[in-house]
Order: sequence, then C-alpha cells, then structure tokens
Amino acid sequence: MLDLFRVIPFLPSAKKREPGHPLYFPPNQGMARVDNLNHYAVGYLATSGSCAVSESFGFLSAWDSMMVRPMKTLPESRWVIATYTLKPESVIFDMDDAANLLKLKIRPSRVVTRDRTVTQSWALKVYKNDGISGVSWWSFYNPDWSCVGLWDLPKLKVKDIEELTLENPWVEEASRATNTPIFR
Repeated sequence: MLDLFRVIPFLPSAKKREPGHPLYFPPNQGMARVDNLNHYAVGYLATSGSCAVSESFGFLSAWDSMMVRPMKTLPESRWVIATYTLKPESVIFDMDDAANLLKLKIRPSRVVTRDRTVTQSWALKVYKNDGISGVSWWSFYNPDWSCVGLWDLPKLKVKDIEELTLENPWVEEASRATNTPIFR
C-alpha cells in the first residue's frame, strides 16, 4: 500500500466528504496542474508530509503561527497533516519515468510547466488509460518529492490525522527545502 499525505483544515465533527473531513476534496476549479473538469474530479496529495506542507505553504515568504490558524470559512477547524493509504491495486502513472514520457511524447520540462493547458493535456491522456488511478510528478520545491493527482478517490483510506504545528518535523524539513524561515 502507498501512503499519501495532504494538509487540510480538519473539523472533528465533519461528516464524510463534507468540508473539514479528510475525505473531502474541494471541487476542481480548472486552474490546477491536472484538472480536467469535463472528464474527472481530482484530489491533490503528496508522497511525504514534507512535500504536502511545502505544496500548501511554500508560496509564503515566512512561516509563523498565522500559518496554522483556523480558516475563516471553517473557524472551528485546525490544520492537520492527513495520512492516507491507497489500495495496492491502484496504479499511479509516474511522470518521473522516462519511458512514460516517451509514451506520451512529451519532454520533462512540459511536466512541471506553469502552462496549465500543457499539463492538463498530458493529464487527460494519462486519465484515458484504463486501470490508471492517478498521476505523479516531482515537486517544484524538491524534485526528490512527488505530488499526486488522484482521480480514483474512493481507493483512499484515512490512516492518521496529525495536528500541524511549527515544531512538526515535516514542517521543519519543508522549511529547509523551500528556504522559508520559521518564526515561533
């Protein structure tokens, strides 16, 4: 089984697939890397907690207690790192595998381009392959980490919920990778 991670606003009282629950994934807006609104819904996850933190907060110039405060839209929530297991029969198409890039006839630079028409195009090609549950690519913040776009969301099972604090080892590792100072 593959473990996947995501930073979310968590509400202990939230029902399955409602805001605040670990199995709630916000509707795609069509703006993210592998969104294809007319074809599938996709959830974004990471293969490590550090990657999940970086992808969630890497755009900030510094990290402090304001980063982990509750969201205005879910004032009773608290930020957590949710860990999931993905059923073993799930197949993730690895965009860091040269053979896969050859199959799609794309160059490595096209995998993480900020041109969403390009990334959404290759994502749709991957989605149309039978038996593929999602796609992975390297993180902008650390190429040793992988991000995952998963369209087979029912194959996810919540494994653990850990409160996000500035002292969390994943936050500290993400801080080093993104070169973002932490102010406690």
